[in-house]
Amino acid sequence: MRSFMQLLRRLRADNDGVAAVELALILPIAITMLSGSFELSNLLVADLKVTTAAETASDLIAQTQPPPGGSTASFATTAAQIDDIVKAVQEIIVPNSTGTLTTLKVAVVSIQNVAGHNTVIWHAERNGATQLTLATAGVSTILTNTIPNTNDSVVIVATQYNYTSPLGLVLARNWSLTQTSVNRPRYVQVVTCSAGTTC
Repeated sequence: MRSFMQLLRRLRADNDGVAAVELALILPIAITMLSGSFELSNLLVADLKVTTAAETASDLIAQTQPPPGGSTASFATTAAQIDDIVKAVQEIIVPNSTGTLTTLKVAVVSIQNVAGHNTVIWHAERNGATQLTLATAGVSTILTNTIPNTNDSVVIVATQYNYTSPLGLVLARNWSLTQTSVNRPRYVQVVTCSAGTTC
């Protein structure tokens, strides 16, 4: 028993290996915090890019303007112009992957107040996006006070991006990021589509 007590006193006095034990206790926590910070930062940057993509697309469509001397009542955009805008806003997502599984989905709708009733003038969906309608949750909320006057209109763009975390150690691996943006046409009362109701 005496030798056991002496052994315990020697162990208590011996400081060799204390740093290794402390490192073993702290290192997993430090790695978790570091990887969590990395994942959260990447997620926030991706979310900001999705927001910027929606705002940029709605802004570009709202800037549709007639040729000099043309009517300011309405002017038509084309399906090709919508395609070009979608390609441009997809570049905002770079360097995040825009491969087949993580494509930026873009839905556009032009809504006009016709005789006191909001009416969908045209809509467009790209990359598998869901069509926006007057009943779509975000759209119905936006329209409550957005188009007060007859013949006024808005362009609404909704973007969706399926973000995949490069690590997935702390946060969930997959996130569906969505954003909706609204703009009033700047140069005309309503932006129409040359292809009709589906652009």
